[in-house]
Amino acid sequence: MHRRLLLTALALVAGAASGCAPPVGLATGRPTWPVSSPSSSPPAPTCSAAGTQLSADEVDGASGLRAMGVHLLNCGAGTIVLDGYPAAHLFDKGHDPIVVTVNDGVGVVTPLPSWEQPPAKVTLRPGDSAISLLVWRNLTEGGPDGPVTAVFLDLAAASGRAFEPVANVQAIDLGTTALLGVSPWVAARPGAL
Repeated sequence: MHRRLLLTALALVAGAASGCAPPVGLATGRPTWPVSSPSSSPPAPTCSAAGTQLSADEVDGASGLRAMGVHLLNCGAGTIVLDGYPAAHLFDKGHDPIVVTVNDGVGVVTPLPSWEQPPAKVTLRPGDSAISLLVWRNLTEGGPDGPVTAVFLDLAAASGRAFEPVANVQAIDLGTTALLGVSPWVAARPGAL
């Protein structure tokens, strides 16, 4: 649905994605915390008890840079207010948690000015949706640990909300970077892209 927007964002940073960007230290991010295991199979889009439905776009990639939009649909009867960044937990194909630094903001991975705005309050009435962009690099460098790929993703939409599985997740191929940048939620405009 937002594929053209993601492709445009990736096209703007194709030069940076070719390896010209300065290295990023992992200490600048916020590490994820221990979590319970996700469900045994990829979830289908359904409305949760919290009145939300989470789903992912296709992964777009260019020269090792990857981007994936995650949508939150208010499928409940009440209003949902988001103000900030979603928290993310990643799991491998064996449902084991992957240790990764999740950074509030995509700029730590690559400059994407249109996705680097500060968080703003997003009010979702029933039927409204919001989107957050997840960005990472698939780079493999030396080190004791090999490349990792996540195939399951759980998100907590806001502080105090429970983690929920995200439907339609493709491989999040982090290589050896162990770094994921996450944009704040923004309202999804009906009919946009």
